[in-house]
Amino acid sequence: MSSADPGPARPRRRRRRLLLAALAALLVGALVTTVLLVLERREAAPGRTGGEPGLGDPYFPRAGNSGYDVDRYTIDLDLGAGDGSLTGTTTFVARATQDLAWFWFDLALDVRAVQVDGAAAAVSRDGATDVRVQPVRPVPVGAEFSVRVEYAGTPAAVEVDGASPVHQRGAEWSVFGEPEASAWWFPADDHPSDPALVDVSVRVPAGVEAVSVGRLASRDTGDEADFDTWHWVAGQPMATYLAFVSVGPYRLEEGVQDGRSTVYAVSEQLTGRQQRAALDRLRTSGATVRVLETMFGPYPFTELGGVVPSAPLEFGALETQTRPVYDARAITDADFAPELLAHELAHQWFGDQVTLRAWDDVVNSEGWASWVAWAVVERTGGPSAAAAFERTYAAARSDRRIWSVDLTDPGRDHLFDAVYTRGPLALQALRTLIGDEAFFGLARDWTSRPATRSFEEWQVQAQAATAVDLGPYFAAWYQAPTAPEPSPALGFP
Repeated sequence: MSSADPGPARPRRRRRRLLLAALAALLVGALVTTVLLVLERREAAPGRTGGEPGLGDPYFPRAGNSGYDVDRYTIDLDLGAGDGSLTGTTTFVARATQDLAWFWFDLALDVRAVQVDGAAAAVSRDGATDVRVQPVRPVPVGAEFSVRVEYAGTPAAVEVDGASPVHQRGAEWSVFGEPEASAWWFPADDHPSDPALVDVSVRVPAGVEAVSVGRLASRDTGDEADFDTWHWVAGQPMATYLAFVSVGPYRLEEGVQDGRSTVYAVSEQLTGRQQRAALDRLRTSGATVRVLETMFGPYPFTELGGVVPSAPLEFGALETQTRPVYDARAITDADFAPELLAHELAHQWFGDQVTLRAWDDVVNSEGWASWVAWAVVERTGGPSAAAAFERTYAAARSDRRIWSVDLTDPGRDHLFDAVYTRGPLALQALRTLIGDEAFFGLARDWTSRPATRSFEEWQVQAQAATAVDLGPYFAAWYQAPTAPEPSPALGFP
């Protein structure tokens, strides 16, 4: 994700994480209804175990679900009513990581029916998004199983903690957001630590476009005169928050760049001038990717694109996989757009190919994407990343809001407050400290294969790439409550 504003000891973190998890568990216990408690006590007989609602993420403890890993989602949506409501059928295939007499998934819409391996299952709900499923037969550890969910609702009418990832303007309707959005349009294990394949079909009135992630496999089945079904297929696994759907009057431009299929979509609700400016900028995506490949190796996916809805966003863009979503004002800003495009396309390596183990690892994603925006300018003949470092450090040095945030444990309410400034400063300092050969080799190794990784893993891998003791560097740039004093030992030129 990009900010709409283009301006400027891990052991302690683990103790905080354990405390947060313990507090979250107590709160969950207090909120569960008496009926459900009685039911679970009865089912907790010897030999019966089940999953938990939530993975214990330090900032979003109820996000995701324990007990299984999802392999793929097949999502069928019907938005034919044209009023923002949907009916859906999603089937997900998963593998049990423990015996499951019951398990949970995340969905904010009304559940009509659930089948597990073809048999009807009992369903109950706890809170806004947690749905509990009890199959007829428990799923044994190691077994692959399928879950078919029928559901319906109006996503825009659902808010959780006063927030919604639904973006609407006129005839246009979209669902995307960070950290949680999938529960508003499909049932999921909604946490970045469980990437999966995604296949999306969307039925809409004829003449309306439906855009999603991956490859456009087809756009009209031909079965209905008044409706079209758009089918999108992602060839590589993705975290659930990296999936999106957008429906409305879009101008689509399809093509092939460097052997990969491209789809750019710009809302026709924008002015003609805005549409042209947005498309002109999106068309530079291929050239930007080629620059990134010189630093990090091959682009990790088989599709490339971008989407520009007309609804104003609270952020500059979101790194939805293969097809980032851009705010129309930001992508048509001639000064800001090149940086924005580089940031979101960098996320395809940092955040999408290698996604977060937990939400307190967000610096692994946003820090890198922000630094890459500097590096692209450097590699295309502009000022160096070292010059950007000096300028940014001078502007931010006395800003307590930036240095008061520990990047290794920013807290739920401050996830994005400092990372866009402190993150790239830290990486440029590392580059200076260990040299280009080690720095870019480290970056290529980090992104060479799909993975979910933590900041602790980054620290270990970075230290393994150099003989320089990086302990003082990590303490100063990521955790210290004040700006580092200029010193070659901390990566200052």
